[in-house]
Amino acid sequence: MKKIGICTLFTGYNFGSALQAYASKVIVSKMNFEPKVFKISGSLVKGRDVRLNKMLILFIRMMMYSENKFNVVKSFKENNKSDINETTIKEFNKFYSEKINPDIISYKKLKKVSKNDSYVAFICGSDQIWNSTAFYVDPFYYLDFCPREKRIAYAPSFGRTYIPTYNKKIIKKYLNNIDCLSIRENSGKKMIKDLLDRDVEVCLDPTLLLSKNEWKKALDIKKIDENYVFCYFLNEPSENAKNMIHKLEKEKNLKIIFINNSYSFDNVIYGGPETFLTYLSSASYVITDSFHGVAFSINFQKKFYVFDRNYVTENQSTRIKSLLNIIHLDKTFEASDLIDEKYYNFKQVEEILKKEKEKSLNYLKNSIRSCEDVQ
Repeated sequence: MKKIGICTLFTGYNFGSALQAYASKVIVSKMNFEPKVFKISGSLVKGRDVRLNKMLILFIRMMMYSENKFNVVKSFKENNKSDINETTIKEFNKFYSEKINPDIISYKKLKKVSKNDSYVAFICGSDQIWNSTAFYVDPFYYLDFCPREKRIAYAPSFGRTYIPTYNKKIIKKYLNNIDCLSIRENSGKKMIKDLLDRDVEVCLDPTLLLSKNEWKKALDIKKIDENYVFCYFLNEPSENAKNMIHKLEKEKNLKIIFINNSYSFDNVIYGGPETFLTYLSSASYVITDSFHGVAFSINFQKKFYVFDRNYVTENQSTRIKSLLNIIHLDKTFEASDLIDEKYYNFKQVEEILKKEKEKSLNYLKNSIRSCEDVQ
C-alpha cells in the first residue's frame, strides 16, 4: 500500500490538535493509503515541541522585533504550563501512542524518506500550523523537506487575520512552493490572495469530515445519562462566558462540568481526547472558547455558545467566526442571553456540511491524484 505522510500539530495536550491529527489519519486510510504522522525529533520537553534550534531562532527574532517580545513570552508561558493533571497526561500519552503513533524523526532523515517512491504525497494541516505572527516559521509545516510535486496543504490555519512584515517574505517563499494549496478560513483565503495573488480552496477541518457516528465508533464513545452543561476553555472564561454558564445553570437547572481546569467552578473532570468527546457528545449544552469545541458541538449537534478567548495576547476568533458563517449559527458567538431552541436548525447545518464535506474531500482526492500523476 502506498503511503501519505502527515505533518501537523498534535502535541501539547490539546484536544483539538490531537483529534484533528487522528481524523487526518482516518481520512487518508479511507482513501486506501497508509497514513504516517511525522514529528521532528529533539524536543527538550516531553509532550511538546520545544527544540533547541527552534528556541534559539525564536529568541533571536524576538530580540530583533522587541515591540512584540513581551506578548511572545506571555504566550509561551500560557501555552507551556506544567500544572497538567496526571490523569490528563496519561490519557493523552495513550492516545498519542495508540491513535497517532507518530514517527519521530530528524529533519535530515525525513528529507531522505520523502524521496522514497513508497510515499505518494505529504500533507501539512490542519490546525494552526501556519501561525502568521510566530517568530519561528517552521519549514516542516510548509513541507519544505520533500519534493515539490509531493506537497499538499489541507486546511491549515494562520490563526490570525494578517501577516506581520517580519514574516511576509519567508511565508510567501514557502507558500509559493506548494502547488496544492488550501486553507481553513475565509480570512486565510484573503491573506493568500493578497500575498500571492492566488485563489485557493477553503476546506473543512478534518474533524468535520468524519460523522458523529464514525467518531463514536472509532473512539468507543458511550452515552452519559445526566443533564449538564459541558464547558471547555483554553483560557480563563471571560465575564460574558461566566454569565452564560450561570444562566444555563439557573434557568435550565443544569449541572456545570468543566474539563481539565475548574476555573473556580465546582465540578471538573480530567482526561484525554476520548473523555473530552464522551462528555461533549452527551451534554445538553456546550460552552467554549475553542475552535474545535465549536467544531465538535456542530458535528454532534449540540446546542452551544462560543466566546472570545480571554487571551494573553490578541484575538484569535476569526477561525471560529468563519466556521459559524458557513453554517449560519453566528448568533452563538458572544451571546448575552439564551437563544431560542429553534435557532439550532441542525437539519440545515447537516445539509450545509454535507456539501462542504464533499467539496473538501474532492479537493484532497484531486490533490493526491495530481501528485500521483507527476510521479
